[in-house]
Amino acid sequence: MKPSLFLVLAALAPIECVPNYWSYGWNNAWQDLPFCSNDPVPCDMALKMYASKSRTSPEIYSTDREICTCPHGNTCPSGWSTRGEKTITRDILSKGKRIGIALHYCNPIGGERTCGDDEVAMVMEGGNIPEKIKAVNCKCSSDEPLKIQKSYYLGWKLNHDLVCAMPQCNINRSDGGVCQRIQRVKDPQTWLVTYVITNLCECPNGYDCVQEERQNLFYGALDNRGTEFIITFMDNKILENRDIQPEIFITTAKTHLVHVTVTSPGVRNSHLHETFSITNGHVKRVAVDTSYRLNQTELSKKGILIQADDEIVVYGVNREVYSDDGYLALPTDVLGTEYYTMSYIPSYFYCVFAVIGVQDRTHVSIHLPNTPHLNVTYKGHTYLKNDWINVTLDRFSTFEIHAVPDLSGAHIISDKPVGVLSGNKKAVVGNTGGSRDHLVEMLLPVSSWGKNYATVPIPERSVGDLFQFLASEDNTHVNVTGVINGKAFHDHFVIPKAGTYVKKQYSSALYSHVTSDKPISLFEFSLTQKGGTDLADPAMLIVPPIEQYAADYTFTTPAYSKGQYTNYFMFVLDATQKNGLRLDGKPLPSNQHYVTIPGSNLVAGFVKIPVGTHSVTHTNPTTVIGAILFGKANLESYAFPIGLLLTPVNTGCRAKQMQYGDEIDNDCDGEIDEERADGKDNDGDGRIDEDCDAFHPNSVPAVGKRGF
Repeated sequence: MKPSLFLVLAALAPIECVPNYWSYGWNNAWQDLPFCSNDPVPCDMALKMYASKSRTSPEIYSTDREICTCPHGNTCPSGWSTRGEKTITRDILSKGKRIGIALHYCNPIGGERTCGDDEVAMVMEGGNIPEKIKAVNCKCSSDEPLKIQKSYYLGWKLNHDLVCAMPQCNINRSDGGVCQRIQRVKDPQTWLVTYVITNLCECPNGYDCVQEERQNLFYGALDNRGTEFIITFMDNKILENRDIQPEIFITTAKTHLVHVTVTSPGVRNSHLHETFSITNGHVKRVAVDTSYRLNQTELSKKGILIQADDEIVVYGVNREVYSDDGYLALPTDVLGTEYYTMSYIPSYFYCVFAVIGVQDRTHVSIHLPNTPHLNVTYKGHTYLKNDWINVTLDRFSTFEIHAVPDLSGAHIISDKPVGVLSGNKKAVVGNTGGSRDHLVEMLLPVSSWGKNYATVPIPERSVGDLFQFLASEDNTHVNVTGVINGKAFHDHFVIPKAGTYVKKQYSSALYSHVTSDKPISLFEFSLTQKGGTDLADPAMLIVPPIEQYAADYTFTTPAYSKGQYTNYFMFVLDATQKNGLRLDGKPLPSNQHYVTIPGSNLVAGFVKIPVGTHSVTHTNPTTVIGAILFGKANLESYAFPIGLLLTPVNTGCRAKQMQYGDEIDNDCDGEIDEERADGKDNDGDGRIDEDCDAFHPNSVPAVGKRGF
């Protein structure tokens, strides 16, 4: 969704006294400016930027947003306005261009009293990202960030009530720590305090923040729930002269009516236009015409748009006779700009992946993997292994690539977020039989990959499970620690190159904890049906990283082409919290079997579930759960995670040469432009001026610089 650091709020905390000898441009000394009564500090300010030193030059940026307040409830002297003559001005260097900055003083917004419990601290106005302060009632204590308590419309404008809150880490596997998702930052030169939103978290062991109330956290949770999705369907194999329509399953956790629209704006004369309402416990199945399936290597505009007025959960199911798999759809606000693909070989028909455009003029570069005999023909040109394919996608564009040799490890890079599906048209997995099945998953962006995984075997099978471990960096070390029917199991291996993978087949009784020293993506494959009582078939599953476990889920089961699947809910959670797990609001059966996973304090298991919509919750709202849905039937299976977070825990930071104010984390410490170019170690990391803000060393520090 977002870079690691954004300026989001004006200052609320009182600023301290500042030196009165600082002098700014236009012959204004600090003491010439309007002050709060009885306090030697300035009043609330508004900001303007212009193209040169002259204040009459064209404006680059202008706002009347308040960025500090008078302490102790004092007010500014009357008579001052944003157009007054008393201003701070300064000529600065930003991104190589010399521009001017002016600070004007305006009326106070108050709010110096400490907030009570659950008291609304601030009211803001704006879209999903609040932008304008409407009222400040009180201030939070020094250790508390802000959280959106409620969002609502006043007329046509969206308003947000913010309260002081301290969300907890997902620490049921470790101790202590608090989240810093909305964090106070004090400028060391001007003493101004601002609030920033950051993906950095002080939780131990790299775990991310747990949402106390998923929809109420600032920016909302980065997860599989959303209000806009753009999806597509890849090739599948037609049998028995029956071309079955691809299906979209849509449900919600909301108890009120959620209005949903499904369309295909990129398809001329499209007849796909469905509008309906759903609520908690209900699911809507939308069947789309078979012409929406992509075919081999194809650039088209077959993206299917799903929009809702509140959060929904979406699954895509690509079903033909004896060939079925499904995927958890990801909303557009969590998509990324870097992916590695995954398929299975031997491919039997061919490997496929598809890239989905969500914004116009999206430039996509695809680096084909180093696979012998690989060739892809697009627009009359043949691309071989290690070649780059460059394409520009618009919103609703769909670009599928197919090849018989392995396409796993194709590296997709884009300048704007895209969605990616990957898998096989139809393949045999393993050597247990000859039946084939469609394979597909919607891939996680590399930024959401993890270093910790827990695996659960495909339920009630004995033929084993196949795993493919995909690396994002060279020389990635992987450890697998598990248990097979009570006996300890351990495996260690190295993945030599980014974009390459290691394939392993493990026992159908293995429960394991997988760790790596660098982020990986882990795929689990259900093997081909053996026959007899072994009624199942290939399916491809993204194993969710432990770092991306969420606290609750709503999901639904798909339909079988010749009846119904046997459906299984597979789960992982903290051993001390297992009794609080709830499926559809009820505890698991009293005879539920749990397996303790060595090398962790996790337990795992599975339970059969009936056809329909289900919910997974916990009596402790801070407990997170790994959750997978698997279904099997004669010659068909499907598998996908029922939900997960998509927090950018793996940003792939690499140190870069600094330019002043380049808004890049040059030193890979999780902060952007934190140094002041003053010859001092401002961030306390032992280095000087390694990641500086927009100011040349000889200029005066900016006030509120991170806002532009």
